[in-house]
Amino acid sequence: ALSVAHVIHAEDVTRRPDGGDRLVLASRHVDATLDHAIREIAMDMEPCRDLLARARQLIPDLGDAGLETARIGVRSVAVDGMPVAGFAPSMDNLYLLVSHRGATLAPVLGELVAGELLGERREELEPNRPNPVRLKMGQRHG
Repeated sequence: ALSVAHVIHAEDVTRRPDGGDRLVLASRHVDATLDHAIREIAMDMEPCRDLLARARQLIPDLGDAGLETARIGVRSVAVDGMPVAGFAPSMDNLYLLVSHRGATLAPVLGELVAGELLGERREELEPNRPNPVRLKMGQRHG
């Protein structure tokens, strides 16, 4: 059995251990080929076959392993892929904090945002302010 203990971010596929000798696979390249309206996908569809082929190039030991399940998730990230931090432009008293790398950035973002919620404007967050262009709905980050 293939033993996987670490996350690997390769150029066109990411894999991470999921227990029981299973892997979770993802590819921004494959994601970019999906129709934005798709919310379900069958394991025999081309994007799933493509993802598995990319994973086999990265990990030849996968051999003839197949897919157990396929899911599509919509990430809560700005279209530029960067964190969003600031008061919502169209609602009073709604502070947005959105980040794909939340666990990594949590300590610094927590400190910066706490200051802002207490009335202190943090210059470090200026490039990450929410605006309609960055928050365009219905797009996948790819």
